[in-house]
Amino acid sequence: MSKRVLFISGSARASSRTRAITNVVYRLLRDQRRHAQLIDFHLHELPIFNGDPAQNDLAAVQQLRQLASEAGAFFIVTPEYHNGISGALKNALD
Repeated sequence: MSKRVLFISGSARASSRTRAITNVVYRLLRDQRRHAQLIDFHLHELPIFNGDPAQNDLAAVQQLRQLASEAGAFFIVTPEYHNGISGALKNALD
C-alpha cells in the first residue's frame, strides 16, 4: 500500500480558509515525509460531471484519477455550504 497522502482542497475560491488550512497541513507533511500530493480545486478545474464516458478522456479527470489511485490516504478539507460539502468537491467525487 502506498504511503502517499492526497490532500484535496474542496473550495474553488482563491482566498478560501479551507485552502489555507489544507496548504498548512500539506506543507508540514510534505516537508517531513515527502509523501504528499495536493489537488486544489481553485487551480485544478474539472468539468461538470454529466455521466458521459468521454469525460474520462479529459486530462484533468485523468490526473485526478491517477493521483487518487496512487494514494494510500486522503486528507479532504471542504467548506460547509447549507450543511453539505462544496459543489467543487461533490463534482470531483462524482
